Amino acid sequence: MFDQPHSEPRTNWMPRAVVTIAFLFFGFDKFSAGWDRFFDQLHFPHWFRTFTALTEILGAILVLIPRTTQIGLFLLSATMASAACIWIFPMHSPGSSLFPAIILIALLAFWQTQRAK
Repeated sequence: MFDQPHSEPRTNWMPRAVVTIAFLFFGFDKFSAGWDRFFDQLHFPHWFRTFTALTEILGAILVLIPRTTQIGLFLLSATMASAACIWIFPMHSPGSSLFPAIILIALLAFWQTQRAK
């Protein structure tokens, strides 16, 4: 299910690097005070912010490694789907869900190209 194809490693390193850099930034940014207030507003426990950050960082690293790219894309897609749902339902701000939804669609499209090889 999560087998990574070994063909054409030179052609897909750039999108993997972009995803990795973006989600390393997103993950490490979760450790800032602004996110602490956001998770408090959602009434989520403090450990959940750390869990979310580490999930994004782990997913980013897994995307960079060819054999684990699909696992990383799965983790990051699940994170973005959750973020979009959180903006829609508990936050009652569907417009704010657009950013994570666009990222989710991009991740799923990239994942599909990885599976097609």
